[in-house]
Amino acid sequence: MPRLGDVRREWQVNFSSGDSADDYMEPLKDSFSALTSEFAGDEEVKSIVERETSYLNDWIAEHRDEEADDKPKRALGDVETPEEFDDSRSIFDDVDA
Repeated sequence: MPRLGDVRREWQVNFSSGDSADDYMEPLKDSFSALTSEFAGDEEVKSIVERETSYLNDWIAEHRDEEADDKPKRALGDVETPEEFDDSRSIFDDVDA
């Protein structure tokens, strides 16, 4: 367990900004969860895993904010709507009976 922090940092260093932080870290989060289950009776292991999970969740939150900032803002253009509608034709005119 002493290297668990190193493992987490290695995953963080290998992150590609083209990926979703949540999706990228999901296997590591699953591994942390498995360690918690496997060593349920060991309080020291539980403490280490909880600490590293907290660091991991903080890192994901930071990168989730960066993902939102990287996306270009979308703006809708002005669209003119006609004052009067031409209702001389119905959408049902082309339907064969």
